[in-house]
Amino acid sequence: MNQVEFWNVVGVLVVLLALLPVLYFVVLMFRILFSAFMDRRGREIHLDDPLFGSLKSWEKWEHWEGDVEFGAGEIERVMIFIDANADGPTESQRALFRKIRSQYSSILPEIEAALRKYVGENWEFELVSISIPTAAETWDWSAGYFAETDEDGDMGYDVHFKNWSVSDVIGGD
Repeated sequence: MNQVEFWNVVGVLVVLLALLPVLYFVVLMFRILFSAFMDRRGREIHLDDPLFGSLKSWEKWEHWEGDVEFGAGEIERVMIFIDANADGPTESQRALFRKIRSQYSSILPEIEAALRKYVGENWEFELVSISIPTAAETWDWSAGYFAETDEDGDMGYDVHFKNWSVSDVIGGD
């Protein structure tokens, strides 16, 4: 190794040594921020519900989520989002989901009409999620849809219901 190569190697080592405190600081800040985020929501908890199956939440959230069998028409499974405390879903929330599942085919024409009115005719829609509020006995709930066209790609839409009628459609890119 000649003298120029030696000093090049020494220079690289000096730069690396100078960057170590910066790298340590970045890693430390990431760990602090991640820890603060985890503390905000608490530890992950799981629940096996008799209707919804395996659900997960976090200690400090009053919200459960999971992947549940839907079985209405061609839809086999959907994501479920349930506003509920640490005890999990209530019987009225289960009753609402059962009713949504059994009534879905009868309200589907209204859903499709609302979505088509909102976005146009050349879209294909797919039900991907159902959200059930804490006060399930009000029969207010929402359903999440992905829509796809050749021109615009995938879009997401939430259809909100009040008393089994579409009350609002929200969505976009």
